[in-house]
Amino acid sequence: MLKRQDLIQHLNATIPDEIRDIPSNLPNIIQTDSRSIRPEHWFLPIIGETFDGHDFIRQAMEKGCQGFFYQADHCDQIPSDLRSRGIEIPDSLEFFQGLASFWRNLHKAKVVAITGSNGKTTAKEMLSHILTKAGNTLYTKGSYNNEIGVPITLCQLTTDHQFAVIEMGARHKGDIEALCNIANPDICIVLNIGVAHLGEFGSRETLRSTKQEMLTTTRKDAIAIVPHDDSDTVNVAKKHHDRVLTFGLEEGDIQVKLKYLTDGAMTLAITSPQEAFQETVPVYHQAYPINFAASVAASFGLDLSSLSIRQGMKSFGGVSQRFSISRFPTMTLIDDTYNANPQSMDAGLSSVNAAFPNADTILVLGDMLELGDESQQAHYNVGYYCAESVRPKMLVAIGPLSRAMLDGARKGGISEDKLLHFDSADDFVPQLEEILQKGNLLYAKASNGIKLNRIIQNARQILEKA
Repeated sequence: MLKRQDLIQHLNATIPDEIRDIPSNLPNIIQTDSRSIRPEHWFLPIIGETFDGHDFIRQAMEKGCQGFFYQADHCDQIPSDLRSRGIEIPDSLEFFQGLASFWRNLHKAKVVAITGSNGKTTAKEMLSHILTKAGNTLYTKGSYNNEIGVPITLCQLTTDHQFAVIEMGARHKGDIEALCNIANPDICIVLNIGVAHLGEFGSRETLRSTKQEMLTTTRKDAIAIVPHDDSDTVNVAKKHHDRVLTFGLEEGDIQVKLKYLTDGAMTLAITSPQEAFQETVPVYHQAYPINFAASVAASFGLDLSSLSIRQGMKSFGGVSQRFSISRFPTMTLIDDTYNANPQSMDAGLSSVNAAFPNADTILVLGDMLELGDESQQAHYNVGYYCAESVRPKMLVAIGPLSRAMLDGARKGGISEDKLLHFDSADDFVPQLEEILQKGNLLYAKASNGIKLNRIIQNARQILEKA
């Protein structure tokens, strides 16, 4: 499908005469990580903040890869004996993004793009479970949702794929626009707009307009999926798109409401303009119904049957490090350590209350990063909420910012003997075994940089030996 001339004309590549054959599936066999090179690969060195992929070209070639690319201004780094196997390009990242965009537009798969302040990965997994029941589906692995991760995913497209679900994150204005230009989505989902990464954007207005780039910079005939209760985003969607579907818990074109919660499983009632039905999902989190609402809206936008939707919903088993539940004879561990912001922290704590109302709960909560001027008040509010609503046996705060959580907890009435603070997760680990004896449920959540997953790993080891 890809031709030699495409690289030259559309992507400004300079190909030496020694390279006679360009694989028609070249994007499928591009590899940016020299450690993962296999003989069929072509190596594309990416220049990062702390590394330069050009330094690993010889390593990649010694592993037997077919050839490599190199950035024109790095030609002096290319060993002379390897030069004949290299294709010169103006800029590695721009080439990779351009290649991914070109490749995406060669394929007929329907592309769904998802952004939002909370729940992107969870909604991506939910929707992927549903779409897989209707056809071959490509989706973002892990959180490959940035300027490198999105091209990595799109380059995996084949003619067998009917759908692709692409998660998109942002840390700067223009990020979502750039990713949408690469992916050219057919369905555009804005889950929500909160304050995650507010410190990086500088203001709520900039953050909001960045997330709304999903709507303002995409094709008018792409279907927009937006939250019913965000009137501003709904209006932006209607201005820029021919078809808009709204979702919500009580209102919207697609409504998903929690009907029953039984032993960690939830039964959801789904209402759409076409039909209404119920389905039981084997996991629970307070945010799952609204995330399912967005996923179901996208599914109806793609004309899926309710049978495929129901099959996909009940096959969803949660996402690693996002309210992942592990049960032991004396303790239940809830690993929610992948990331945190005020909205997701509130949802996580509320979910603990709803799913385990009678538990003797140990909360291990850490810093929520990148909140800018709102950081101290946000941490204080979390602590106060813990005191008023969760009433834990112990509240362990990890990281310098989390001291404000303890201030809020004290104000809310938690006694000093139930409060602990540690500067880091590693500092807390030596006391973990003793703390585990004070309750029968441990819930851990913080920004990923606080590394609370180490506490979960150690707790698991302790409980497995018990």
